Amino acid sequence: MFNGEKTSISKDNLHTVVAEDYGDEHLLGRVYWLEGIGLGGDFDSLISLIETTIHSDQWESLGGSSTMSPAPGNRPGLVVSTTYQTHRQIEQLLQALRKNSFGLDAVHRRVAR
Repeated sequence: MFNGEKTSISKDNLHTVVAEDYGDEHLLGRVYWLEGIGLGGDFDSLISLIETTIHSDQWESLGGSSTMSPAPGNRPGLVVSTTYQTHRQIEQLLQALRKNSFGLDAVHRRVAR
């Protein structure tokens, strides 16, 4: 299937193997769930942040082929089609936002009385 060097990643019970040279030219689809990042329903600001800070020349709205849009349904999410390397940078950005978020959409736990 792949020739050359491969990268293997395991996260949240999902194992991904990608050829090093595959990720730079092929688009991969993924849904990012956005709970706990302080989004507050403002998808436009998050999309703008990603498009202007992560490989800005790759996004469709800026002349590239990568796409991004809010996920359908009630759960806050972002559907992204982009390269493997760009997905890695989006993951890092979302992790940083979660780590530093004091937003209203943080995960709440019910306390037994």
